[in-house]
Amino acid sequence: SEVQIELWPHVVATGCPADQEALLFINVCGVMSMMFVPFLLPARLRVLATLFNLAFVAGNAAIFHIAPFILTGGHYNAGLAQCVLMNLPIALWAARHLMRDNSISPAQLAGALLLAAFPGQPLLVLGPSLLLAHGLVSKAIAQLLLLSSLSLAPAAYA
Repeated sequence: SEVQIELWPHVVATGCPADQEALLFINVCGVMSMMFVPFLLPARLRVLATLFNLAFVAGNAAIFHIAPFILTGGHYNAGLAQCVLMNLPIALWAARHLMRDNSISPAQLAGALLLAAFPGQPLLVLGPSLLLAHGLVSKAIAQLLLLSSLSLAPAAYA
């Protein structure tokens, strides 16, 4: 029989589509590498790369923590408290200030949300994990794909 993974039922049923080692790699290597990208770019691109990162943080909170909590009828998942109390409010606050200061346009915000939140984030984060789960790539290649996609995405958006 063919193995089919449907993203939302899997996330809701298990609380997470990745194992603990993959989560550690995603958070420590992937996401932290994203946060340094704006500092490496020319000044005119830093705001857009920062906007991408804010959209990624907000998207992660909404897609991988808050939505599963709601869809499971209140089942707690690791990272939920941090996302609700810190990640989402700070990302929204910072994006609001960028808009208010005319540092970004509504179109740039919409583009960042599409690329870094939904549907972009599930593809960036889960794509390599699903390739690995189906035996299409090795663990090292999956990690390389994840690290490169997360590290290069803010610069590519900017």
